[in-house]
Amino acid sequence: MGVTQSRLQNTPQQYPDMSSSSPTSSSTVRQSPIISGTQSLLSPVSEISRNGRYDKTHFPFLDLPPEIRNMIYEELVVVGKIFYAPDSYDISNNQRFHEYKLFRKPELQLFRVCKQVHEEAENLYLSKNLFVLPIGWQQCHPFIELGDSLRNKPITERHVFSSAGLAYIRNVSVAVDQQLVPLCAYTHNDWKRDDQTYSYTLFSQKTAQERYEWVHEVHLNTCFSSWDVMLQDLETFEAGLFYVEVDCTNAFCAIGDCRPINRSVTDWIPNVKPKNIDVLGLQSMEEKQDILHAAKQSGVSHRELRYDYGLRFRKCGDSKVWDKWRM
Repeated sequence: MGVTQSRLQNTPQQYPDMSSSSPTSSSTVRQSPIISGTQSLLSPVSEISRNGRYDKTHFPFLDLPPEIRNMIYEELVVVGKIFYAPDSYDISNNQRFHEYKLFRKPELQLFRVCKQVHEEAENLYLSKNLFVLPIGWQQCHPFIELGDSLRNKPITERHVFSSAGLAYIRNVSVAVDQQLVPLCAYTHNDWKRDDQTYSYTLFSQKTAQERYEWVHEVHLNTCFSSWDVMLQDLETFEAGLFYVEVDCTNAFCAIGDCRPINRSVTDWIPNVKPKNIDVLGLQSMEEKQDILHAAKQSGVSHRELRYDYGLRFRKCGDSKVWDKWRM
């Protein structure tokens, strides 16, 4: 694609990798002297006047060595973290948006210069940034274009990056969030179905506490399924993920009286096989132990979690590789 292989490969010391869309992060973009005058600097052709000299209004950017072009691309589009206009709900309920205003926006207008510049710069943009995916990312483009593989759910017109992202993105952040499991009232038809199929005690024979526990268990099963599906869908990133951040800050059940994260947070790991995992937003040591116990039950040992998948339980404010891009 025009980008040298050596520039795209990641190492454990620098996680970066990623994609293309219209992300936002409400910070002021600092202007580097190397990138001022983007449109004239990145002219796709070398303009030569009739006397054989270069036209001074254009710069022969594509005549530069690929290594130099890549350095310029990185200055413009590699910003550490890519955010998608987080709203008040996101900021209040997800630790991953802590200090999000300190990350500058990528200069995505660069992709409009010409096809070659688009391809070269987009590959670096996709592979070297951390994409902080919005809640419900599976229903955004380009994922909805995959058909039934990501389940039949309402389609949104939101784009998080181009289809090339599925092949180049290596670092993502997702949330195990209550919003993925909206609370639905239990109806007459639900009780009728349960009375006929599952329950040995009819609705009219249950106590108020028994009814609550029954409905709560049904909601928990929906919760486990929704979270597990979201995490398993990380397999759609074809290149394989190097780094995954899982935010459990708002991992409450639909009712909000418990945090059933242990049954879904680790099942996806053996299939996705990331090299590094950060889990944030846990509330107690007990939750950490529950996750480790659940992983062991699913066949993933503590040693594998630590050394093969780089699992780390991170607190808000802990240092992370992406901090070097903060303004």
